[in-house]
Order: sequence, then C-alpha cells, then structure tokens
Amino acid sequence: MIEPIRVAPLVEPWIGLLIIPSAVAALVLGLRLLPKSGTIHPESVRKLLHIGGGLISLSLPWLFDNVWPLLVLAGAGAAALIAFNAHRRRAARSEGLMAGVERQGEVYIGPIYFPLAVVILFWLARGNVLLYAIPLVVLTFADAVAALVGVRYGKLKYEATKGRKSLEGSTAFFLAAFFSVHVPLLLLTDLGRAETLLIGITFGLLLTMVEAIAWSGLDNLFIPVIGFLLLKVFVGLNAEQLIWRLIVTGGLAGVAWFARGRSWNDAALILAVLVGYVCANLGGVAWLLIALLTFAGVAWMSPAKAETPTRTVREVAAVSCVGLTWLALAHELQLPELLGAFTGSLAAHLAMNGVARSPREASPRSVVGRVALSGAWLLGSFVLLSRGSLAAWVGAAGAAVGLTVTAILFAKWLPQCETRFGDRGRWWLQTLLAGAASMGGLAVFLIPG
Repeated sequence: MIEPIRVAPLVEPWIGLLIIPSAVAALVLGLRLLPKSGTIHPESVRKLLHIGGGLISLSLPWLFDNVWPLLVLAGAGAAALIAFNAHRRRAARSEGLMAGVERQGEVYIGPIYFPLAVVILFWLARGNVLLYAIPLVVLTFADAVAALVGVRYGKLKYEATKGRKSLEGSTAFFLAAFFSVHVPLLLLTDLGRAETLLIGITFGLLLTMVEAIAWSGLDNLFIPVIGFLLLKVFVGLNAEQLIWRLIVTGGLAGVAWFARGRSWNDAALILAVLVGYVCANLGGVAWLLIALLTFAGVAWMSPAKAETPTRTVREVAAVSCVGLTWLALAHELQLPELLGAFTGSLAAHLAMNGVARSPREASPRSVVGRVALSGAWLLGSFVLLSRGSLAAWVGAAGAAVGLTVTAILFAKWLPQCETRFGDRGRWWLQTLLAGAASMGGLAVFLIPG
C-alpha cells in the first residue's frame, strides 16, 4: 500500500469558485477561435478542450478540501451545457466549439459526465492526491490521444458499442494510460519497479477495454471511476498477485480474440472479458469457470444469424448483471455459498436463451430438452466445483426448480413482451426472471455448516 500524498488548499474556497470558472471561460473563448481558421480538425479542437478541462481539474486539491464547492461548479457547468443543448439548433454547427463533431447524444450529453466524474473522483480519493490525479490524467490524455490517433491514422477497425473504433486509437490509449500510471507510481511512491510495471500494463489493458465499450460520452465517467477502483486495489498487491491478474486479463483477451467473427460482436467480447476479470478477482477460479461456461452456452444456444455476429453488449450485460450482483454480495459479506445463486441466475439465462431459440411451433419436448441441457451444463459444473457436497446438491436442486419455472413463464410472456417492447423488452424480461430464478440457488443455506 502506498503512503497517501496530501496537500492543503492554497486559497479560500470562494476564491477557488472564482478561479475555476474563469479558467474554463478563458479556455473556451480561446479555443472557439481555432475552428474559424479551417486548418484544425473539429475533433482536435474538442479534444484540446478535453485536455484543458482535465488540466484545470488537476488543480482542485490545491483549491478545495471539501466536495461541496465541486458540486456547485459541476451543477453550474451542467446547467450551462443543458442551456447550450437547448439553443444548439439556432447556432451553425460549423461555428460552434462543441458542435464541430457530429456525435448524436455524446456531443451535448457526454461533456456532462466529465464534471460528474471529477466530483465522484474527488470524493472517493478523500484528499489522496495520487489516487485522484492518476485516473484523471488517464482520462485527460489517454482518451484524447486515442481519439486524435484514431481520426488521423485509424485503418484497422473493430465494432464498438456504437459505431466503429480503430486498433490504432486503442493502442494509443493503452500506451498513454500505461505511462500515466507507471511514471507517477515509479517516481512518487515506494512501490517496486516490478509492481509499477505490472500495475501499468494491467491497468492500461483493462481501461482500454472500458474505453472501447463506452458509449455516448460515458467514457468520461467510466474511465476515472473504474480507474480509481482498480488503482486502489492494485497498489495494495504484491508482484505475484499482480502477475495473476495480468495472466487472467491476457488469457481472457486471447480467448476473446479467437472467438471474433463467430457469434459475438467485438464490443460484446470485450465486455465479456471484463466480466470474466471481475469474476476471477472477486470470486475466484470457480466463479470464472461458471462465467466462461455461461458465455460458451449463450453463444451456442442463442438465436443466431449466419451472416452477422448477433451477440451484443446489451445481451452480455443482461446475462451478467444479476450474477455480478450476487458476486458483489458474496465478496462484501464473505459468503462463498452465494456461488449457488450466481450459477442459478446464469443457468436461468441459458434456459431462456434455449426457449428463445426454439421455433414457436417447437414441441414441448424440444423446449424441455433445451432447458434440461442448460441446467445440466451449469448446475452440474457447480456441483463438481463444489466437490459434490450435500449443500451443493441442495443448491443445484433449488436452482433447477427455479430455472424450470422461469423457462415456462418466459415462454408464455416472451411473445407479448416482444410485441410491445421489441428486443429490449426481451432482455429486461429475461433479466428480471433470472433474478427471481437465482433465489432457488440460496437453497444451499438449508444445509447447516
């Protein structure tokens, strides 16, 4: 664990409340003149604003020791951006600083996430300058470098959550994120060289994947907050523990690479890698194996179109969210028995995917067969991983009952849900039913000790 670096505010809070808006106004007014020359790409101007805002935000620990001034500044900034959004139709897009790049939703909503992330990061850091500054430096420079390199040099494209991104841009993000972490930790902490190197590589890889799947400007929120959480954990680990995390990250990324172009799109694979990483590091090997078996089953049992990959970020999020909730509870409450509920939720998803894949005219025997196969696939693995204990058998039996009832209800409600809400309704229904089905996995607690 590193010793926290703390600083005292140099001025009174009210002075800081004048300095920050003045600096932002000067930055915006200065950059607003640049696009008129016609020599600078609008994306470059937008990223210069991004970098300037990040550098201004880095000064906050030297101006404030409480989060309330930041709430005032963030609220005022959000109000200004909302007002700008309301009047954007009256301004020529070619003349506006923020309107120079066409990104539906992100152009006007995305910048709001930046001050929100700064407030959250300042609050989480509790005055620890390094834990505050490093994620913010990554957001300030890595995100900007990735965008600029991608615009100018991006040739090798992959499917992101919305649109396409370039491998060149993502590589630039990784390198900038690596140095943004490695250099401060090496120079300003007593961590060893091996530890700082491993932290930089793993941190960079994970945040590169987070940036790849963020949409509508949410990278402005995800990168600093997730970066803070990763950094807080990593600085307390030794070299052996960090090597394990790097191996898991690289191994999952390798599996995802070989799975490309089959039934998952690129963004869905990236999110699956992140889910697997969380399962491995919060739960352990058993939780990771159950997650991997689930994604393998989803790829096989979900409806598929031969011409295009159909597994999407929405599907991965729907399949994962209930299970990750159980994982978080198990980690916080020190209850490894919640693996039964985790497995039950994922087995229910597999069962419902099997039902959805079956044609409407499929026989009940066919549907029951798919449900039984999904139950045997995961619940059998759960029993084996639990070494065949009586508690594991009871938990598997409870989960089997839950997923059977769930599959029946899903088959009954799915047509109505798809008619009224489309594909999105299907995944909401599936997530809610998986949550209910996972309660059957809690039967493991019926067996004492």
